Amino acid sequence: MKTHLARPVRTFARVRQRILVLWAGIAIGVAFLATPAKFLAPSLTLPAALDVGRHTFAIYNRAELALLVLLVVIGLASRAPRRWYLALTVPGAIVILQAVWLIPMLDDRVATILAGGTVPQESNLHAAYIAAELIKIAALAGFGFSAFGQAAGAPTARRLRDRKVGGGDEVYKTPRGWHAMPRD
Repeated sequence: MKTHLARPVRTFARVRQRILVLWAGIAIGVAFLATPAKFLAPSLTLPAALDVGRHTFAIYNRAELALLVLLVVIGLASRAPRRWYLALTVPGAIVILQAVWLIPMLDDRVATILAGGTVPQESNLHAAYIAAELIKIAALAGFGFSAFGQAAGAPTARRLRDRKVGGGDEVYKTPRGWHAMPRD
């Protein structure tokens, strides 16, 4: 009985994991590095920074939706396990929620400021966006990095425990328990 996955399936699994980690990196770069940095630039006025931010997050959200669709398509093509789709529900739900509710609400606030109006200072929208990004990044990075070993065909406990000895067909079955493991 062969325990290794077929080569194309393993390749798809590796691609899925790399896309998850890439997506987490993009999220960190846009939400927590580039966005705060533009507000630190003394030559950039607040309205200009808000307008740049509005366009940045619109493009960023579309890119995230594209990554989500790409991951689902790759998952379908590679016959990914159910846990794959369950892991995508958290970042997927967050991206969709941001696209249909949170980003439009923040865009309305920016449009009011750019039009010269005033907005109430007490809004939890930015805090909600930051919390959503942190949860999304944790889910993407956590699932992406934890699945790297599985995708790369790392040895499982069973394969380490039940291994062939002497190049023959005989399989050595190690008794359970760390103290029973033979020393090489």
